[in-house]
Amino acid sequence: RPKDLIRAFRRAPEYKALVEAYRRLVDDVARRIVGEDVAFQCPPTLRLHAPGPRPLGRRHKDADYPGHQGDEINFWLPLTPAFGTNSLYVESSPGAADFRPLDL
Repeated sequence: RPKDLIRAFRRAPEYKALVEAYRRLVDDVARRIVGEDVAFQCPPTLRLHAPGPRPLGRRHKDADYPGHQGDEINFWLPLTPAFGTNSLYVESSPGAADFRPLDL
């Protein structure tokens, strides 16, 4: 069952190390950039994406979903090279609808 897999994953020492590294990242990077105390999601959301010609979902902004506030800041940390169809697409400004991939 999926819930059992998630529980087992979260009990693993590697997962605990990942969460600790994430907390250090927030402390060492995000708080310095924002310049104040921050509230952050923990555990982090991990998303895996495969390259391909079609997106897996529709283009959206987090503010489209309940529970997200307009003053949220997202930090995106790709673990592999990101470009073209295997990247995050962003607008030049909110509502511009000129989505382009971030090539990193």
